[in-house]
Amino acid sequence: MNIADRYSYEGPRTPKPSELEATMELVRSVFFKDDPSYWEAAKRWPMSLRPDLRENLFVMLHEGHPVSMISRVARDLVIHGHTLRMGFVGSVCTHPDHRGRGLAGTVLAATMQRYMDINVDFVYISGARPLYYRTGANHISGSPWFSITADARKPDNAMDLKVRQANVADAEMLYSLTEGEQTYLVHDRLDYEMVIQSGHCKGSRCDFQIIESGSTPVAYVAVRNVTHKEGKWSQEVIQFAGDRAAILWALIGMAKENGSNGSLNVGVLPGDDLINLMNSLDIHQTKGRIGGTVKVVDFVRTMEKLRPYFGQKLGNSFAESLEFTAGNERYVVTGEGGALEIDGESNMLWTLLGAPPDKISENVRATGIMKKALEVCLPITLPPLTLNTV
Repeated sequence: MNIADRYSYEGPRTPKPSELEATMELVRSVFFKDDPSYWEAAKRWPMSLRPDLRENLFVMLHEGHPVSMISRVARDLVIHGHTLRMGFVGSVCTHPDHRGRGLAGTVLAATMQRYMDINVDFVYISGARPLYYRTGANHISGSPWFSITADARKPDNAMDLKVRQANVADAEMLYSLTEGEQTYLVHDRLDYEMVIQSGHCKGSRCDFQIIESGSTPVAYVAVRNVTHKEGKWSQEVIQFAGDRAAILWALIGMAKENGSNGSLNVGVLPGDDLINLMNSLDIHQTKGRIGGTVKVVDFVRTMEKLRPYFGQKLGNSFAESLEFTAGNERYVVTGEGGALEIDGESNMLWTLLGAPPDKISENVRATGIMKKALEVCLPITLPPLTLNTV
């Protein structure tokens, strides 16, 4: 965008209350053309209906009309007791008459700066476009995926369990069960309430199923309908928490109820007991990949936050000796008995969070104890992200 063009636009900024309706009409006109209003369409994307929606938007305006915008939401991320911060970006759009002028890039850059200001570590963007790659976002690995079909073998041990659909009154219980996990996104109660009320998540039908032993909830699974066409069904478990044997029992039961010609797909974090249970029943496993793209906001700041995590794995003396630096796409960790050097932002991203199945981290050099640090500390596997997609 040249200077003359830039002066004809206002922003990026948070829309005023009086501008919210026009801003959301822009989103509807780009993404939901067949829906009568944005608010009707957003019922399928419940995070877009949160009370703080307007405060989490950035827009560019032309002659008082919103012409480009981005939505965001941020949540804490707990990894084995250590807290980071995860940001989400969605609804990135520009009016057709104003495309090709760098507006979306300007709004995205402002969003990344806001995430820098509020201490966000990783940003998930619900999409893959050249614009996102240019800002440093890229694909990363995901959890191993298991496909459960109707012919899956039931566990040998009999379990006296029942499954029921969650209602809004269960939000507190879902919150408590999630807090018992080793790695999880901290969803507030309203997140659960809104998904349960709308019955949707990320544009598709979604239900929380509570697994009870007697009258005591011991686990839950959130299942999203991905496709159901040509006689074939496909469902995705977007989140689960609680007793792993109970979860497996419930998932196999759901797959059998759905019948043949389909699969119930679930991602499981490395090291989770559910992997051993799945393997014991010969349930098919494939490599995972997170849809969308992810960016590390500030390598040095995030590594500082992870210092206690490194200490937990390799000792406090090692963690206290670490020094982190970054500049011009070179990322360096030095410490007692070794060094780690990474060239390239994507290589740094993949070192921290794992490369997708079709990629490998290159230009990564480790010496001394840093070789062990790469083996036992990295990459970190992110928990499921779908619930907070905007």
